[in-house]
Amino acid sequence: MSLPENNETDKDNLSFSVDAGIINRLGLELVGRSETAVSELIKNSYDADATKVNLFFKNTQKKGGTLTIEDNGEGMDFKNLKNGFMRLSSTDKVHNPISKKFKRKKAGKKGIGRFSTQRLGSKLTIITKREEMSLALKIVIDWNSYKIDTELNKIKNEVTYIPVNIKFKHGTKIIIEGLREVWENVEIRRVYRYISNLLQPDFLSDRSKNLNIATEDSKDNSFVVNCYKVHEDNNTPIKVAAPEKMVFNKAIAEIEGWVDINKNGFCFIKSTKFGLDENEIIPIGAGNKKNEVEKFTQLKNIHFKAYYFIYNRPEYYDFDNDFTNLELNSIQKIAGESSGVKLYRNGFRVYPYGEKGNDWLSIDRKLAKLRGDNNINIPFGNNNLFGFIEIIENVDDKPVFEETASREGLIEDNIVFKELQEFVYKTLHIAMLRVASADKFIEIKRRREKELSEEKKFVGYKKEQFDDIKKSVAELQEKIKHDDPDKDEYLASFLKELPKQIDATKYEFEEHIKENGMLRVLAGIGLVIGEFVHEIEQFDTIFKSRIKFLKKKIIDALILGKINDLEDAFLAYQSYTAYFRASVSQNAKREIAPINLKMTINSFFKQIENNINKANIEINKKYLNQYLITCPMHPSEWLSILFNLYTNSKKAIRRNKSIDKGKILIKIEKIENEIHMEFSDNGDGISNDIKEKIFLPFYTTSNPINSEELDVKDNSGTGLGLYIVQKIINSYKGDISVSLPSEKEYNTSFKIILPTNE
Repeated sequence: MSLPENNETDKDNLSFSVDAGIINRLGLELVGRSETAVSELIKNSYDADATKVNLFFKNTQKKGGTLTIEDNGEGMDFKNLKNGFMRLSSTDKVHNPISKKFKRKKAGKKGIGRFSTQRLGSKLTIITKREEMSLALKIVIDWNSYKIDTELNKIKNEVTYIPVNIKFKHGTKIIIEGLREVWENVEIRRVYRYISNLLQPDFLSDRSKNLNIATEDSKDNSFVVNCYKVHEDNNTPIKVAAPEKMVFNKAIAEIEGWVDINKNGFCFIKSTKFGLDENEIIPIGAGNKKNEVEKFTQLKNIHFKAYYFIYNRPEYYDFDNDFTNLELNSIQKIAGESSGVKLYRNGFRVYPYGEKGNDWLSIDRKLAKLRGDNNINIPFGNNNLFGFIEIIENVDDKPVFEETASREGLIEDNIVFKELQEFVYKTLHIAMLRVASADKFIEIKRRREKELSEEKKFVGYKKEQFDDIKKSVAELQEKIKHDDPDKDEYLASFLKELPKQIDATKYEFEEHIKENGMLRVLAGIGLVIGEFVHEIEQFDTIFKSRIKFLKKKIIDALILGKINDLEDAFLAYQSYTAYFRASVSQNAKREIAPINLKMTINSFFKQIENNINKANIEINKKYLNQYLITCPMHPSEWLSILFNLYTNSKKAIRRNKSIDKGKILIKIEKIENEIHMEFSDNGDGISNDIKEKIFLPFYTTSNPINSEELDVKDNSGTGLGLYIVQKIINSYKGDISVSLPSEKEYNTSFKIILPTNE
């Protein structure tokens, strides 16, 4: 087919042409906020190895003012200007990701700094000079000339060479005129706060210093940003005050976590107030199942630090000359604007994470549910935290975090971002439980001290002494009767009625004892029910999936295999149903009775036999005496004790990847008037520094479940099991502790001592 005669010379090829109107669209649409536009220009100064950047706002009380940005970076020559700034989507920072002088990892890659100037004002003037140049380059760009229906390459911007002050050895000055927005003091302070938060805090980690990453208030002045408002009458620059600095060393707790180069996660919690020791390093894994500590798949080189405050509770703080209640109130006000968890990538803030109202980790929703489920009364939310996340990507590695085209946030629909959210959530989850545990310990200690003080007022006020009082009254009656029966009729009458009052008081006292015992029983049975609900939900899922599978498949061999699976699951279901029924049945009886441990333990493990087989655990029982009878106890209390010890062992065995088969040993013997029971396993063990802590409420060594599993009812892993077990045993004047196993093949042993029935 022939072409019309009036066609272009090259009839066989076509090239893209660009309308000049795209500049306006890119500037106004690609850069969302004025704060973002200014920060992008500051990043360009950083990439140019500047150590100082000054911002000057002039005549900005109305639209049309001027913003000047000066830096002392390396500057540009004609080639840099042409192939860098004046080239759309320049690849310079892609090919040269490290700065020449300070070897900084460059902050900008998408080349949108030029569009930031167009977003801010209508006219741009650039004056730039490299150190070896005698004159500076000057280019003036009128953004209004970039109109639609005009070819982009038809618009020319004149470049000239001009002399500059001798002090201007190298650097770049950007003058933006015709500002599109008003910049009053409020707006200037807002953008300066934005800029100040742009740089990673220098207290976050030492890696920023080793990698020449920008940090705020760097002691070596490696990169400083100053902000000035120019006086309208005499052109005098007035420095804008720096934003308030937090007194982080007054925080009630410091939370820190990191994922190393090998993708292993760890955290610790430090608090002088709550006695939390930073030397206790807690592993955090990416496992989707409880108690799994597995490596993250993509997350690495992450550092997280948060400072935790509790407001409106001055009793949590030791106020002195350096820290007052007024200052705490001031911090609370600042928290309204600046709390939350901020994110920094290669030294620079990534917005909008951690902005006011931006709870991007869903801390309030997730941890509020955990607080409610576990009756934790300390506040622990986004407003209580001043947090910082450091992401450092090595130059030679492919970036795992990518910012969006508008530089507002990261691309979130990927595995690494979700792993980052999970890591921080799990760290905060552990921190909340640790603080809650310590808070509960302080509360219990305070209450016990009060009880001891009250007990001193009523020394000897015990159940057994009611009978002694009655005996003394009877002796007094006999003495009065013998001496002179008619001497004091009123006293005789009073003494006659007193035994009845003593009996009534004794009865009431005994009822209170029974009631307290029932409260312990209810706590134990409540935990049993919680575990049962958790387990039964798992089997319910198995039933549904297997039945669905059988409906779809018609291959005999497969059907037979799945039927066998269904049968195994049903047997496990029956064992837990029987266990639940036994617990409820025994709890219906209020009486306590001596417990035959041999029979109780055999019955318990028979009931959960299918669960034991599924977990691939070998149960070994050694009864060293014929009669192993405890003091009178409630049967359901022993179900709670055994179930907690078993589930703890099962979790520890699951965490120990070095063994092929789990083992549990129950060893019981009678020593004089005591029953000594040893419950041992070959799990991953318990370190010496936490042996005493594991009995505190909310203290758990379990790895937190993933946040998406929060809607599943799960009472395990909250740190209440061993606390309740200890309360039960102590109530019978017994003791439980972590001890060395008596046999070498086991790693952990719980030693229980209880009085016998003698």
